[in-house]
Amino acid sequence: MRPGDELLQPLREHSITKVVVAGLKAGQGVLSACQALMDEGLLVYVVRDCVADDHSERAAAVLDHVIPQFADVMNFAEFREQISNEIMIDMFVEMKTAQRAG
Repeated sequence: MRPGDELLQPLREHSITKVVVAGLKAGQGVLSACQALMDEGLLVYVVRDCVADDHSERAAAVLDHVIPQFADVMNFAEFREQISNEIMIDMFVEMKTAQRAG
């Protein structure tokens, strides 16, 4: 499954390089979305607390062993910290770029 242009076009237009995937079928929709988005060159995050499946054992197996091949899997607290750190780095880079330009 490949993400459609209706998804990829806005991501590209806005220079979005990172996406978060969540869903109700870890072994189906979430997994295929992660594979397809990674194939398109995007950095993919999966928030473990936001993914389910009909069988909790399958969800755990997919999140622990399969999805990490395509995405960074973390719990919500780890995700919040990761995003906060990335925002701080982006702000620092923008500040330094503005200082050099000015």
